[in-house]
Formats: sequence, structure tokens, C-alpha cells
Amino acid sequence: MPGSTGRQMLRQEALTLRERHSGPRHYGRGDGGGSERYFISRAIAFLVVGP
Repeated sequence: MPGSTGRQMLRQEALTLRERHSGPRHYGRGDGGGSERYFISRAIAFLVVGP
């Protein structure tokens, strides 16, 4: 199925984002909306992978 491949890629990307942003040390680094990107990536990971 062609749809499953894209979904798996999205899942992997979400997991990578979640790993990269895990931990409080990335919180508000001051790199131009780091915390906003953090919340967006968490939301994406939550939607794709689940809680």
C-alpha cells in the first residue's frame, strides 16, 4: 500500500523530533521560537504516534 510508506516516514520523523526535543534543556533556548517549535513537534508526535 502506498499510503503506509508515507505514514511510516511521518512516524519516524515525529519520533526523531520527539527525541531531539526531549528534556527541559531545550526549553526556550532563545533561538527564535525554540519553545514554540518544541510544542509543535510534540503535538505532531502526539498526533502521529500517540501518547
